[in-house]
Amino acid sequence: MRDKSVSGLNVSSPLTFSIDPIPEDASVADVLRWYTRFFRPIEGWGRTKQSILTKLNAELGNVAANGLSEADVIRYAMWRRSEGAGRVTISMDLSVLASALKMARYFGCRSFSTEAVVEARQALTCLKVIGQSRQRARRPSATELRVLLDYFQERRHPRAIPVHTLIEFALATGMRLGEIVRIQWDDVDYPNRTVLIRDRKHPRLKEGNLGVVPLLPDAWSLLQERPDKTGRIFPYNSHSVSRAFWEACNDLGIADLRFHDLRHEAFTRLFERGLGIQEVAVISGHKDWRSLKRYTHIQPSAVLLAYEALVSDRG
Repeated sequence: MRDKSVSGLNVSSPLTFSIDPIPEDASVADVLRWYTRFFRPIEGWGRTKQSILTKLNAELGNVAANGLSEADVIRYAMWRRSEGAGRVTISMDLSVLASALKMARYFGCRSFSTEAVVEARQALTCLKVIGQSRQRARRPSATELRVLLDYFQERRHPRAIPVHTLIEFALATGMRLGEIVRIQWDDVDYPNRTVLIRDRKHPRLKEGNLGVVPLLPDAWSLLQERPDKTGRIFPYNSHSVSRAFWEACNDLGIADLRFHDLRHEAFTRLFERGLGIQEVAVISGHKDWRSLKRYTHIQPSAVLLAYEALVSDRG
């Protein structure tokens, strides 16, 4: 394992209008520092990309940038897989590495190349270490949700994370877990029953993307039950919640269910109850309505019930 120190990765340098050259004998760590210093202010990337740069530095920082080999890249990818990173995540890491090397080459280091990354990608694809994301269509059954809620209710104690409440809130709002644990009481608009979500995930904006989300009755009721009305509404660590959810599923024999699947379930329920795609998009935060199609895992029986209700209302 390489030196994991990331000191020198300047993440707050002011935007400059001249970009210093980088020496040909630079290490990968030097390239990453240079890339962060000059291009983070321009691109405005956020925590996710900076985390990737930190991991690249930890494992590849001591390698000479002009001597980076396919074996180095493959070794990095295998290390990330051993940490539990998925195929899409590892592929994203390699894209960031290639971008840093490419920019260094554009600004004078002609000996730098992304060829090692390109060649390693081919091998890693064959090994199924990297790949494209697959759309999930996993919906929890009513029985699975009931036993999960019972599981966490039975294990309640004053210092425990109320995972049952977080599950119910996720189903009521469709929020991502990271969004749920970030929202503040100050962000709640009581007269309009809405909440402001800061830094919401966006395909282009990495930070500062705001979303105002209506709190439907179930979500509003859950908020009123919270004991403290200051600071964060759900002041918990998202990783701890995810792990508790995974452990519960493992204990209960519930296969292939993730906390994020509750987001899919929430939007599917809204569609089944008759909301239109433009209305669900206000709640989900999707800018492109086509992206919502992956959440419409509506059962044929629900379509029949919706049709019968529509015909009945029209008399």
